[in-house]
Amino acid sequence: LLQEDEGITCISLYQEGDKHKDFVDILVSSQSESTWVIKLGKKKLSSQKEEENCLDILDREKLPHVHSAPVEAAIFLSGSNGSNVASCSLDCKIVFYGKLDMECTTKNKFQIEKIVSQPAGITKIIEVNGFVFTGDLDGTIRRYDDKGRLLSQADAHEDVILSLSHSNDGIYLASSSKDASVRLWLIQV
Repeated sequence: LLQEDEGITCISLYQEGDKHKDFVDILVSSQSESTWVIKLGKKKLSSQKEEENCLDILDREKLPHVHSAPVEAAIFLSGSNGSNVASCSLDCKIVFYGKLDMECTTKNKFQIEKIVSQPAGITKIIEVNGFVFTGDLDGTIRRYDDKGRLLSQADAHEDVILSLSHSNDGIYLASSSKDASVRLWLIQV
C-alpha cells in the first residue's frame, strides 16, 4: 500500500454502510511519521471482467505532516462518514483532521482542524460513543470530545499504557499497562 522502506506502525479501517460495500478506506501510518488515507475499491473496466475479491487502490492521500515522531495510532472518527481522522504520537500531540469536502476531487482533501499538546507521549487512541480516549506514556487516560477539547483525565496506571479497548455497547473502557495491570472503566456520558 505504501512504497516506503520503513515499517507500518498502525492501520485503521472505515467502511460505510451496505451501499458502499465495494469500497473501504484505510489509514496507514509509517515510522517515517507519515499517515496516508488510502481508498480501496472494485474497479471495473469495460474490457475486463470484475474480480470478486480484488480491491484496487482508487485514491491515496498523505495527510498534512505534523508529528515529529512516528504515529502510534490513527483512527477514523465515527459519525463523520470517514471525513474526520485523529492521530497520536510519542511527540505528545493529537492531531484532528477534517475533510474539506466529501466530493472534493483535488489533492489535499484533509486539513488540520486542531492540534492538542499533552504533557506525555501518546501510545494509544480510541473512540467510544463520540469521545476520543488516549493512553499515555505516563499512565494517564484522557477523554476528549470530537473537536479536541479535554473533558477529563485519570491517573490510570503507574507505567505506560499499552492498550485501550471498549465493550460493544460502549459502556466500558479497558486499559492495560506495562505495570502488569488491566483496569476496567465505566464510561460516563
